[in-house]
Amino acid sequence: MTSPLHVRRHAEVCAVLRDPYFVVPPAGAGAGDILDGPLGWLRRNVSRFSEGTVHRRRRALSEGLLDGIGPVRLRAEARDRARVAPPEQVPFVPVTVLASRLGWPEERLEEVVRATRAVAGAYQPGATAERAERADDGVRRLVAALPGGWYGDGAGRETEETAQRIGLLVQACEATAGLIRNTLRLKGTSTSRADVPGSARTEDLVAETLRLEPPVRGTRRQALAGAVLAGHGAVPEGTAVLLDFAAANRDPEVFADPDRFNPARPAPPHLTFGHGIRPCPGSAHALALACGVLDDSTPSHSAPSHSAPSHSAPGGKPRMKAMDRFEEFRLLHRAGVPLLLPNAWDHASAAALAGAGFRAVGTTSLGVAAAAGKPDGVGGTREETVRLACALTRLDALISVDIEGGFSERPEQVAALAAELAGAGVVGVNIEDGRADGTLAGQGRQCALIRAVKDAAPALFVNARTDTHWLPGPGHAAQTAGRVAAYQQAGADGVFVPGLQDGPAIAELAAGLEVPLNILHSPTGLSLPALAELGVRRVSCGSLLFRAALGAAVATAEAVERGTSLPAWPGGSTGIPSYAQAQALADEYGAGRP
Repeated sequence: MTSPLHVRRHAEVCAVLRDPYFVVPPAGAGAGDILDGPLGWLRRNVSRFSEGTVHRRRRALSEGLLDGIGPVRLRAEARDRARVAPPEQVPFVPVTVLASRLGWPEERLEEVVRATRAVAGAYQPGATAERAERADDGVRRLVAALPGGWYGDGAGRETEETAQRIGLLVQACEATAGLIRNTLRLKGTSTSRADVPGSARTEDLVAETLRLEPPVRGTRRQALAGAVLAGHGAVPEGTAVLLDFAAANRDPEVFADPDRFNPARPAPPHLTFGHGIRPCPGSAHALALACGVLDDSTPSHSAPSHSAPSHSAPGGKPRMKAMDRFEEFRLLHRAGVPLLLPNAWDHASAAALAGAGFRAVGTTSLGVAAAAGKPDGVGGTREETVRLACALTRLDALISVDIEGGFSERPEQVAALAAELAGAGVVGVNIEDGRADGTLAGQGRQCALIRAVKDAAPALFVNARTDTHWLPGPGHAAQTAGRVAAYQQAGADGVFVPGLQDGPAIAELAAGLEVPLNILHSPTGLSLPALAELGVRRVSCGSLLFRAALGAAVATAEAVERGTSLPAWPGGSTGIPSYAQAQALADEYGAGRP
């Protein structure tokens, strides 16, 4: 079997995209490619996975569906809907707008967005069985909600038109949502470096985001007989060609200062959202939708003059502006529905958690330290923590970082670390008052540290942890209420009391706080619904997942040694990802994602 060809240089990526001898792999061409069930029906019938005359016919259907939908109107509608949408739904406003224009009724749009996200999660090859099952259900719901929708092979134009409508929604889903999130993040983290002019147009911000942090980081092609690529020579028939947009968009031979976010950057353009002989048929529409959502977050946007923004919704309710990642993370701490924060220890674990649908992912200091062969809690893993944090911000997830006690006793150094992490895209930090010798830092000293961090990185969510119930010591537990109140007064955005598991004590503590109370999950303690009823707004997994992974690794090795069955998850499955699924976790960081 021929090894895949990785293409990273801008000129070579352009050459492949323009060459008819490099084609999109058809449905069924790859391992793990789903061809049965509703998802398989969709993939067999959309233009995205077809070639030749079939592709041209289906593409014409897609273009016909979009012809009557003007990008200017789409942008105005996206802007209006974004102002009144719940913050967590803002990135998916483009799906809502497009679905309403493609024929789905208004009263079904929330259901349509949920179903589209389920389908998008398994649309490309290599999806897990669980994701494929959710996608099958999503396809069924989308067809059922579409008046005149038709599901099934052999129904001619009705089947293909329904498939193209769904395909347009799916392709506009995660890619456009990712573009919105990335633009807000880059704009927010770059303005402190004076890289973004105050008058930058929304279009320029979006274009530069597509270059520097494209939501789709790569794509695939398959070589036909006779394919040739300059610099590589003849490419054997059937070779998988992996196009790395992220690397090509930072090619120093093409882009000056390629790692800098510069919305004023002149041509040449990025390679994503429409390039080569198979450009996206809805690229103008997708860009208009993203710009509409982002307009209110841009100081000087180029909205059409006939649809100037207003600041109140119908009925006089205030409109909500498009959010940034810091705000999104803050709003996940909801009363009655606490944020469950799983904690990762490396890129693969974080990518797996993000891929499973966890919007926010934390890190575990124990996992990071143990993976590096160092002890936890002694301030020896600053380098490893920062390196991991910067890598994880490339994922489509909100990242909060455990920085132990700040890796320094000097508030100005801890503040500098916080500013560095916020600048890299981290949305929150967890900072503790426990020390390696079993003592607690002085309350006044800890308050000064919290104030310094908030001064250096005002948007960063500071989760102030007190180890009064975690470290054995005389009188520690009695200090809990006083310490969390002081940390709140110092500017902490949330307080964390690991080890506290007494229900009445948790309820009393939560009732006296204005900021969210975070509790550490215990397998033998209170459940997530029980903690929610007590007023807890965030529940962390801490090092549990890391320790569970270690236990599973040893148990699997012992099962192989004994010749017994591998440890099973509920339902009989081992829950072990395939090689391709594990490799796909690396693709989430670099290139290779279809």
